Amino acid sequence: MDLPVSFSITLKPSRWLIISIITLYSLSACVIAALQTTTLIRLLLLLIVIVSLMWHWRNAGRCTVIQLFPETTERQWVLVSKTAKHTDADLTGSLVYRYLVILYFQLENGGRCTILIPSDSIDEESHRRLRALLHRR
Repeated sequence: MDLPVSFSITLKPSRWLIISIITLYSLSACVIAALQTTTLIRLLLLLIVIVSLMWHWRNAGRCTVIQLFPETTERQWVLVSKTAKHTDADLTGSLVYRYLVILYFQLENGGRCTILIPSDSIDEESHRRLRALLHRR
C-alpha cells in the first residue's frame, strides 16, 4: 500500500538536536580540561575537539534538505533543498527509533546524504507516518 502523493515531510530546525550537539562538545571540552595530564596534551585534545566542531559546522550544509517526498510505485524519493532544487534519491538504509529517524540516501548524482529527523523537527503525525512507512520496507 503506497502513501498518497500528497504525503510530504517538511523539516524545520530541531531544538533537541542543536542542544545535543552543543552539550556534547561542551562536555568534551570540560572533560579535557579536567584531565590530569600535561598542558600540551590537553591543548592538543582541545584542538581536536575544536577542529571536529568546525568540520561538523562546515559539513552540516552539504545536505540541506527541507522537504522530503517518500517513494511511491511511480517515483523514487524526492529531496528538496533550501535552494528549491529537487533531487531524486534511493533510500539505501534507515534507522527508526521512537524519537529519531535516520535516513541514508544515494543521490542521483552519485553523492550520499544522511538526514537526521528528530521528532521535534516535523509534526507528530508526519513522524508517525514516516516511521510506519519505514517499518513496512
